[in-house]
Amino acid sequence: MNSETKKCQNCKQSFTIEPDDFAFYKKIDVPPPTRCPSCREQRRIAHRNMDYFLRNCDLCKKSSVSIWHPDVTGYKFYCNECFWSDKWDGLEYGRDYDFNKPFFEQFEEMYKLVPKHISNSMFHTNSPYVINAREDKDCYLGDEMDLSVRCMYGYAVQRCTDCVDCHYINDCEIGYELVKCEKCYNCFYCFDSHNCNDSAFLMSCRNVSNSLFCTNLRGVKNHIFNKPATAEEIEKMKQEIFSGSSSKIEEALKQFEELKNKALRRHIIGTNIQSSTGTFLANCKNCKDCYSVDNSINCRYCVDIHNSKDSMDISIYECELSYDSLHAGPEGYKNIFSHLCWYCSEVFYADDCHNSELLFGCAGLKKKKYCILNKQYSKEEYNKLKEKIIAHMTETGEWGEYFPISMSPHGYNHTFAQEFYPMTKEEMLARGWKWYPEVDIARRHNIEKETAELPDKINITSDEICKEVVKCEATGRFYRVHPQEYQFLKKHNLPLPRLSPKERDHRRWNQTKPRKLWDRQCSCDYKVFENSVKHQHHSEGRCPNKFKTSYAPDRKEIVYCEQCYNAEIV
Repeated sequence: MNSETKKCQNCKQSFTIEPDDFAFYKKIDVPPPTRCPSCREQRRIAHRNMDYFLRNCDLCKKSSVSIWHPDVTGYKFYCNECFWSDKWDGLEYGRDYDFNKPFFEQFEEMYKLVPKHISNSMFHTNSPYVINAREDKDCYLGDEMDLSVRCMYGYAVQRCTDCVDCHYINDCEIGYELVKCEKCYNCFYCFDSHNCNDSAFLMSCRNVSNSLFCTNLRGVKNHIFNKPATAEEIEKMKQEIFSGSSSKIEEALKQFEELKNKALRRHIIGTNIQSSTGTFLANCKNCKDCYSVDNSINCRYCVDIHNSKDSMDISIYECELSYDSLHAGPEGYKNIFSHLCWYCSEVFYADDCHNSELLFGCAGLKKKKYCILNKQYSKEEYNKLKEKIIAHMTETGEWGEYFPISMSPHGYNHTFAQEFYPMTKEEMLARGWKWYPEVDIARRHNIEKETAELPDKINITSDEICKEVVKCEATGRFYRVHPQEYQFLKKHNLPLPRLSPKERDHRRWNQTKPRKLWDRQCSCDYKVFENSVKHQHHSEGRCPNKFKTSYAPDRKEIVYCEQCYNAEIV
């Protein structure tokens, strides 16, 4: 089959379906998409909240951290203990399929009645304020934070200890403001660096120790601005920068930004990747148009997945032979048009189901099989009815489409969609999508103004500062410094934060954008840049290599192809 160009039914832009894509759709027996990849992602992640709220469990009435805005009504939300208890059974909400009504209408009617997990978070120790996470200890305000200890304010923090304000880090210990780092120890303000220790202000470094302000270095120690230095010189600079002073850190961050702008960039940020496109990839083979993906093979249009294979259009987690789903897995197999299904196989249009298989249009089921709209069937009944429903959904135009954004209980402005596909309140409401106001913490606590201004140096403060109300310098939001955060900052001579946790989170997300690829030619040109060696594939002039990259052609970074980058760096 040849490639086919189609017009997206949502944004009206053209997109291409490749022969391999058609083969995948045939393999899992679904129709080709009617929307472009970006509009498909937007539709999925509009069902994924990214803010933290408090609300009461609708069963035991205890207060709990929640992924659901307090203004969301018409649904039932259960705390972790009640959700996993035997006090309710999803089959209680089962119903017959009505072929006179659209599928999505029937599913939504049932979905509103079935209890939902209030935080999608479980198996923690002293970590009551984390969401979408598991098995953490002494952690606070983390999202997708798993198997970690004493970590705070992070996203996708995996198997880490004592890390604060970090995104996409694995197996790190003692870290601050790290983005896309692995196996780093005692590192601060680093980006895309692996196996580094006792360092700060690193970009794209590997196996670097006791160094400052370095980019693209491999296997070195005691460096400043990519040049060798004595241990005494490095210690002196560390003492000057890490004095607990906010102004000193701001100066250092400006220097670091200037350094990054002048540094060479590989066209794709990744490690051990073959035949893949996207960015932030590790141990991937044949993963195309993928972002923040590791240990995966034969995937396309996927984001934030691990240990996955043969899947397309998956946002978050771990799966095989799955398609157009949000938070598929752990160990998801053939999750199709589904959301938040843990340890499930062959589930279609399922939501918040666990340890189940062979479900269609189900919500809140645990350890179930052969169910449709939460009603139990025999194997033969299930297979026969499933085919009839697919035929009916094909007639109504629903088969092959993910849940509409209008069905999401979340306000669009509180979801990942707003971070990557921002819209105004008026645009959201005009499309029939939900919008909820930011929770007014100031009003809840009768706060009219900040009660203290942060001093330049942390060492003149005490933990009494944690009782004060601080105003974010960028947004005007009120916030407090958490006692655990304060102890971490003071121990490592870091200044008190001038930005609210939400604003810091937003700025880290900006370091991972965009999720889009452009065709671009390698920037390497002997007439423009002074290379260290002659590159074998072009001995003069500009490199002829072209590639797909997340660096848009009008950006100022110097972007090299794989061959030129390796000749200069590796």
